[in-house]
Amino acid sequence: MVLFRSLLLKAILVASVSSFPLPVWNVRCSTSTGTGTSAHHDLSIAARILNSAASLPAQDAGTSLSSSSLSDSDNSSLTSLYLDVSIPNRDNNAKDGDDSPLRLIFHVPTSPALLPLHTENIIKLFSQSQRSIDSRCSYVGCAFRHSPQFVEGFPQYRWAHVLDGRSINAVGRGSDRIEEKDAMSACRVDVVGSGSYYGIRYEDIPTVGDAYDNTGGGRGVALTVPLSGPGRGSTSLSVVRVGDSPQEWGERLLINSAVIGWMDPSCGEALRTMATQTDGPPSVVASGVL
Repeated sequence: MVLFRSLLLKAILVASVSSFPLPVWNVRCSTSTGTGTSAHHDLSIAARILNSAASLPAQDAGTSLSSSSLSDSDNSSLTSLYLDVSIPNRDNNAKDGDDSPLRLIFHVPTSPALLPLHTENIIKLFSQSQRSIDSRCSYVGCAFRHSPQFVEGFPQYRWAHVLDGRSINAVGRGSDRIEEKDAMSACRVDVVGSGSYYGIRYEDIPTVGDAYDNTGGGRGVALTVPLSGPGRGSTSLSVVRVGDSPQEWGERLLINSAVIGWMDPSCGEALRTMATQTDGPPSVVASGVL
């Protein structure tokens, strides 16, 4: 018996340091003798140890898991997009003569995307990948809406900035509206006493940082597309300042729209500059994928 246990422990030691995946052993002993019971106990322990070792990922010699590899895996599920926005007369008003465009960066989950067709359409419009087929499949040259509803400081301000685009989609037939009823039913978010929105939950949007007084859960800025009204299923998008809005607004600003991404926290000052200026409609001068 001593010899048996010695051989068994050696087998466990060899198996535990092996670089190859181990088989899962299901060991049973039917003998009822005292020796058999002891052997059953030893084999059960061995089986548990080997099963635990088998569940670990096999690694090549000299390699190990690292936080950078995990980080790369996480980042691979996001697509980062940008809009460069020009404001009329900014060269006359900017500090130190800085008249360079304002850059807004957005992060859009793509693996998986909760609303894949809407997400693909926005990414292709940003990247201009379909422009050789139809020059209208781009936001470059388009202007954000500009009126008291879209200028912070006016009582009519709606805490959102809308870019309509040219109403020609970059997926499917350009003039057809995008419909994703099944996907919508799977990602509906109800706002108590108000209605519903779809896509990413607002509470899952990263915050906007200290520039927006990062308290009470942060200041998330959502990238949305409309799911009702004349702009639904087309090229219209909105940059919605949910976290900065008064308490009575909040998630209600997202009703009847789909949240497909969020703005990068580093762009808070650029968005505020765009939101408070009264010189004219902000225009997109460049866009793409980072």
